[in-house]
Amino acid sequence: MTQILSGTKPDVDLTDGRFYADGRTREHYRWMRANQPVFRDRNGLAAAASYQAVIDAERNPELFSNAGGIRPDQPGMPMMIDMDDPAHLLRRKLVNAGFTRKQVMDKVDSIGALCDALIDAVCERGECDFVRDLAAPLPMAVIGDMLGVRPDEREMFLRWSDDLVSSLSSSVSDADVQVTMDAFAAYNEFTSRSIVERRVEPTEDLISVLVHSEVDGERLSDDEILHETLLILIGGDETTRHTLSGGTEQLLRSRDQWDLLQNDPSLLPGAVEEMLR
Repeated sequence: MTQILSGTKPDVDLTDGRFYADGRTREHYRWMRANQPVFRDRNGLAAAASYQAVIDAERNPELFSNAGGIRPDQPGMPMMIDMDDPAHLLRRKLVNAGFTRKQVMDKVDSIGALCDALIDAVCERGECDFVRDLAAPLPMAVIGDMLGVRPDEREMFLRWSDDLVSSLSSSVSDADVQVTMDAFAAYNEFTSRSIVERRVEPTEDLISVLVHSEVDGERLSDDEILHETLLILIGGDETTRHTLSGGTEQLLRSRDQWDLLQNDPSLLPGAVEEMLR
């Protein structure tokens, strides 16, 4: 039976960052799920507000296409997130060559050592800024290692990752756009040089794997490698950083859940899934 919550329809702008920071966001989401799972905000923007609505959209690419990109006034980028099948499936197969189970499992020990080093540094100081000292450097170090980035280049990549998404907000200035363009130009130069080097002298990093991967006789072009590694950089860094930060914040607000995880580490996989959700 569908639950109907009392109250009027939220008068909100889903593209306004203040909607997500005013403290009532979850209250509005509950109303949407119960009353209008395909919700239209004050500007007519449609949003899938329930699990089933999201699944229906994801499984109907003829109507809900990714190929147009994320903004109606800008074309899609040449990367898999802006593609529909069958192009998306082929691109994913090519990129997945760098994410085999063995390749992922081979990194477990080094990631654990990196976590230990970051936490030890915090313990020695006795305090930390969780985002700056743990949540931000951890994913960037892991992704940077995958892309063949030297430790002394990680700060540069972290800055690029931040700058590349600075123009994705609802209110963008010309200065924001320029920052993004400058970061993309710098990343383009770095990666293009790396592609040339890996083609001549293969290594075990992700760029080298993508340069030499082949599926059904198809290979990635240099431009496609550039954009897919860019997607991995931004997507892997931002999502992991926010999952760590938001998940830790919720645990600090819910000490009973903190205590459960501390007393029973076997609950961690489920907790991580909930943080991702």
